Amino acid sequence: MTRKLPLYAERALGQLHATRGYTVTEFEKQFRANFAVSCKPGCAHCCHYPLYITVAEGLILYRYLASKGRLTGALRKRLAEHADVTAFIDPAVWMRSAIPCPLLDDKKHCVGYEGRPQACRMTFSAGDPDKCDPQAYDPSEQGSTREIARASAAFEDKLLRAHGISPIRIPVSRALQIAERVLSGELALNRIELTLYQEYKA
Repeated sequence: MTRKLPLYAERALGQLHATRGYTVTEFEKQFRANFAVSCKPGCAHCCHYPLYITVAEGLILYRYLASKGRLTGALRKRLAEHADVTAFIDPAVWMRSAIPCPLLDDKKHCVGYEGRPQACRMTFSAGDPDKCDPQAYDPSEQGSTREIARASAAFEDKLLRAHGISPIRIPVSRALQIAERVLSGELALNRIELTLYQEYKA
């Protein structure tokens, strides 16, 4: 059971959750209008890409996982290992290292799929799916509707700042660890940026 946050934070998360659905729908609509989506069930190439999310999305995802009873010991272990490996790593190195997302179970099933972050919901392949493999990825061969993604990120940043929540993006594993500390009452929302800064300086 996760605790409720201050009203301003709950409002921000609710607004973020609601607008995310609309943004993702619009993104997919425009993508499909311009490109032939080639993603297939069971393909998990993009689950090995760098994934940075805000703590707000981490809170939404953490609550989803908790509500489904998926915060198992095995998942917590994968989160800790992933957080260690991806701490301060260059995104290009992360990409070429093909580090699997900690939510990826059995190498092809996402335990948080229904509650996955917006970046995951807005990732589609428009070419040969095999070329999505992190070792073979060539962005020039994939379709893109980057303007929607950029506008969405800018909106999220503005919304979170307006409610006093940090819009800093960190690896998904670290965002979930921070979310757990916030929801347990161990870490205040207004201390997140300072905490991350101290970790960086350590």
